Amino acid sequence: MKIATTMYDYLWATKWLLDGASSLVEMADRLEAAVTELRRMSATCKIEMSEVVDNGMVILTTEDAQVASDFGFSEIEQDEEFEEEDGENGEMLEGGDQER
Repeated sequence: MKIATTMYDYLWATKWLLDGASSLVEMADRLEAAVTELRRMSATCKIEMSEVVDNGMVILTTEDAQVASDFGFSEIEQDEEFEEEDGENGEMLEGGDQER
């Protein structure tokens, strides 16, 4: 059986935060703004770090449409396949593990 899960993602990049900054104050302001945004994201408890890409870039994901909208995430589609838990594939083994 296939279940379509709507996911949203966002590429967070620290790589360009300081490009073009002309003073220490401007650098500090940009870094503080980034920290504030990350704390706001973290406070939702609905955003996860999916994968670190490279050089201060990370993919953030959420399943919450409102959170995605609030932070400018993009919609992606994922198909997950789940096997029926019948017959040979669904027999429970000792310890609760299933043989696949």
